[in-house]
Formats: sequence, C-alpha cells, structure tokens
Amino acid sequence: MRIGKSKFLFGVFTFLIAVSFICISVDNADARRRRRRRPPPPVSETVGTVEQVIQNEEITIVQINNGSTLSWVATPSIQVSVGDSISLRPGNRINGQHMRRLNRTFDSIIYSDGPN
Repeated sequence: MRIGKSKFLFGVFTFLIAVSFICISVDNADARRRRRRRPPPPVSETVGTVEQVIQNEEITIVQINNGSTLSWVATPSIQVSVGDSISLRPGNRINGQHMRRLNRTFDSIIYSDGPN
C-alpha cells in the first residue's frame, strides 16, 4: 500500500509540530522549577550581643542585637547565655519560618553553621 506524497508530508509536518510543542512546554517547566529553587543569597556574618536564647537538643536559636537591628539566628547546638558577645558564620535568611517543635513562627531567621 502506497501513501501519497501529500499525506506523507502532512504526517511529518504534524509530527514535527507536536514534538516542538512538547519541547517548549518541558523547557518552560524546567525554567520555572529552576527559578523557584534558587536559594536566597547568604547573609554576611552576624555579630552582636545575645538578647534571647532558645535551646533545643539539636539547635540553638539566638536573638542577636547588632546595635541597630535584632536578628534571629539558628545554629547547631552551642552554649551561649544572654548578654554574651557572639559572632556567627554567614548563612541563609528564611522569611516566615514556622518551627513545629517550638510552636513558633519567625518573621525572619538566619541559618548559620555556628560561631566563627
């Protein structure tokens, strides 16, 4: 059975258009996903005086006063007391972070690897 030239070309053309649409949708979905996963820029080191301390088995959350602002910083468990001067490594800031174990939402919190 022979297929006419025009039917063959129409089939090839339809196939190429379908493949083009699939490629465009996959590329757009990947671009959107990459944009969403981009981590926030790291915050420079946090230096100041400890105002509050929240201890957990795994992490320590401290509120640090650097003279002009108060910042919440989460770090692996460390020994620190209110009034101590502290310098913590740079980290990433997360806005609106809820911690179930503490039943608390922080407007903004920085995740640091620990003291300098």
